[in-house]
Amino acid sequence: MSNFTPSSEYVTDTMGLVLRVESRKMGAEAKTIFEDVEAGKVKLYVPAMVFAEVLYLTQKKQTPTPTCSTRRSRENISGATAFPILF
Repeated sequence: MSNFTPSSEYVTDTMGLVLRVESRKMGAEAKTIFEDVEAGKVKLYVPAMVFAEVLYLTQKKQTPTPTCSTRRSRENISGATAFPILF
């Protein structure tokens, strides 16, 4: 049993984004969150570092996710916002 408490804002990491974009198996709670994001019920923040890591993994052939597919997915997921790297 989980102690999952719903929120209205979430942040994804690289693995969460890759699993969703590639339609791979993910945990029920994460899947529900991504579905809620796509339905416009909640907001998702995607740190710029996540896109950098996806690019790195794609170049190293660790994931088949093409960079353009990730970009299109971010644009098509209503409620997803790219979050810049701030120093």
